[in-house]
Amino acid sequence: MDVIIDANIIRRDLKLNDRNFEILSDYLKKTNSKIIFPSIVIEEIKGLYKRALKERYDEFEKSTNKLKSTLV
Repeated sequence: MDVIIDANIIRRDLKLNDRNFEILSDYLKKTNSKIIFPSIVIEEIKGLYKRALKERYDEFEKSTNKLKSTLV
């Protein structure tokens, strides 16, 4: 049985490191099934990942500026 994944599932763990994904992966191997990502889900995941990267970059930039102002 193939499994269709919604973006809300991936939102919790963009890298798919969660224990539930290990269980799913094991199931897929044992049943010779696969994960199906509809194109709309792939686009939504791309957007989520971009926003997460931007947030982290902004945090990095703030921290760098604080450090610079402390040192100067």
